[in-house]
Formats: sequence, C-alpha cells, structure tokens
Amino acid sequence: MQCAAWALCTSVVPSNQRARMSAQCVQERLLALRVSTPASNWHPQLQAETGMKIQGGDQIMAQGTWPRNGPIEQRGGKDSAQVDRVGPLVGGNAILHHLGFVVSSISAVADEFAVSISARWDGEIIHDPIQRVRVAFFSPVDPRNPVFELVEPASEVSPVGNFLKKGGGLHHVCYEIDDLESGLREARGVGLVTVADPAPAVAFGGRRIAWVCSKRRLLVELLERNRK
Repeated sequence: MQCAAWALCTSVVPSNQRARMSAQCVQERLLALRVSTPASNWHPQLQAETGMKIQGGDQIMAQGTWPRNGPIEQRGGKDSAQVDRVGPLVGGNAILHHLGFVVSSISAVADEFAVSISARWDGEIIHDPIQRVRVAFFSPVDPRNPVFELVEPASEVSPVGNFLKKGGGLHHVCYEIDDLESGLREARGVGLVTVADPAPAVAFGGRRIAWVCSKRRLLVELLERNRK
C-alpha cells in the first residue's frame, strides 16, 4: 500500500533524489509497512525504497511521534514533563504566516512552483537589501493551506547562500507573534538559539523579524505583528 504521491514520485524521480521526497509520503509508507509487514522486514524495505537511512523506526512508532495521524495510543512519559514549557508561540499569540523555500532563481521556477502547491503568484519579486535576499509570496487557492515564500540570494554573502549550495529547498517556518523581545526570551527559555536579532524586513512593510533555531535545526522566523 503506497500513497499516491509516493507512487508518482518514485515513477519519475531518480533514486538518488528520493531522499528529498515528501516526509508525508515516507510517514504513510512507514505506517503501511508497519501494519502489513513483519517487524523484521519493514525497516529494510522502506530504506531500500527511499534511499534514506531510517533509524529508530520501531522506537519512533512506539513513542507515538511518527506518524502524527496514525493509530497512536501511547502518551505521557517525558513529553508530559514539557507541558509547562510552552515556548514562544503560545505566549506570543502566534499564527503560522508562511513556509520558506530557497531557490537559486525565483523567476525561473515561480510558475511551476505555484502550480505544484495550487497557489497564486502575483508576479512580484521583492528585493530586501537588509536581509540580502529576494522573495516572492504564493497564496494558496484553498485558504486552509499555508502561504509559501520563495527566497533567492541577492548577494554573494546572502544568509541563504550556504543553504542553497547544499541543494536549497524547504528552509524555514515563519510565525507572526505579538512581541519579538518577549518571544525571543521565551524561545531562549526552552533552549532555542537566536541566530539573527530583530531587524526590519522590506517584504513586511518594515515590520521586524528575528530568527531562532532549535537543537534539531528547525529554523523559525518570528515576525512581529505590529510595526514599532
């Protein structure tokens, strides 16, 4: 049993690129193998299909952390100790603003990208000399889905340059919050590291943004709700 996206991707994507396929597909395939295949066989079978080194699969399933929508029953344990550590998003009245995707050229991929995520692009590319990037925003046809931002470097010292050299792709998640300073304090309180202090962003009408990163390399952009 395979998800439709998995079947489509594996029919057209070279095997050496499958490791970058949708995590959702891998999760669905993992669950399917876990249900239909003996425990001793599902792990190597999935690894062979994706080209990915899947570690701790049985432990992940047992702990109820993968997939999120699967028939998970186990709860509690260490996770229950984190209830009071809400981080910057709950305290900051956070709302998901967009997902950032790094490319070498926005104009070269924009139309194809818009179709692939069922979104609309107004043709605008915004140059931000402060952040040293160019960006474009893609609004979903279905408002239940997230906005995407394409980001390309605007100089040789762009902060996304090194990421692009590694292939680019999904880069960050952005949340809009009430106050950057308190959001950064709360982020540091739960172990996130500030990687860029507050600075105005042209793409958001001068509203400030800041960047934090988790120990697991989740890069989060924090966008202040109101301009100061």
